[in-house]
Amino acid sequence: MDECFESVRTHDFEEDEHPPFNNVKHEDMDEASYSNAEGDLELDLHPHAKKSRREYPAGRFLKKELEYIAKTYCDNYKTFYYSTVNGGKDKDCIARKKALLVEMAEHISALGDEPRTVEQVEQKIRDEMKRVKKYLIAKKHGRQYGKREIVLSSPQQMIADMIEQTTLEPFRQKIYESHGVEDPVAVDTSNVDMPAAGSSLEVSPRGGSQRATSPPVLRNRKRKMSDQRDEMSRDFVERSAHTRRDFDFEGLKCRRRTLEEDLRYARAKLEAVTAERDFWMAKIDVLDLERQYWMSELERNLRERY
Repeated sequence: MDECFESVRTHDFEEDEHPPFNNVKHEDMDEASYSNAEGDLELDLHPHAKKSRREYPAGRFLKKELEYIAKTYCDNYKTFYYSTVNGGKDKDCIARKKALLVEMAEHISALGDEPRTVEQVEQKIRDEMKRVKKYLIAKKHGRQYGKREIVLSSPQQMIADMIEQTTLEPFRQKIYESHGVEDPVAVDTSNVDMPAAGSSLEVSPRGGSQRATSPPVLRNRKRKMSDQRDEMSRDFVERSAHTRRDFDFEGLKCRRRTLEEDLRYARAKLEAVTAERDFWMAKIDVLDLERQYWMSELERNLRERY
């Protein structure tokens, strides 16, 4: 039992030595996914099993691994972005993303203490992006009352800064394209013929002479167009007033209350799932300690017997 207490004390010291991992573990839905490899549950009877035990539990990424993931994601942001936008229609970006994930998994496996799979790397990128998006939303709309301030790690802050810098211009360009605004183009007027004096293209000067010289057909056409515009504006005002009278504001209020209740229910359910997740994570830690204890007991019995 003394060895069990010593292992518990050592486990607590390791968690205090690496505070970012404790912060990540207690966040809402953004922390790393803890994988339980099959090799963790096997009994290793080798006498030097304790020396080869991993320093970090399976699934947790080291700081150098997270920094490499963040840097690679920032350098290949367009590939990751266009592989998911519009339902993932860009097949070339999807292929480049798969190859990039394989390369990242191989590099991280050589960089860290344990092998990483493509699924683990992709899930870690999703977790990092969830937290970065929550941070950017809170930064844009302000922190709500009673909500904790979201603090990013250095790799997450690198991703957030990159997104803030790279999404401004495409977003602005998208707005201009949606409204049909084109860039100003310089027009060459050197080949344009200027109207000669007395020709039909000459512009008449302003004043009473212009009204006197305008033909009656043109005046009638302008009058008809003005009457049509006035009639169209009156019809639009009447339709708008009729639409406002027929609009069901009570039904809209009921729908709003229903949506607010659904939102409160979803938040409560999310809190319940988070609490259940924390319970199972704590239980996993207890089982890991219990496994270590029985491993030490088994080794001690084998040494005493042989």
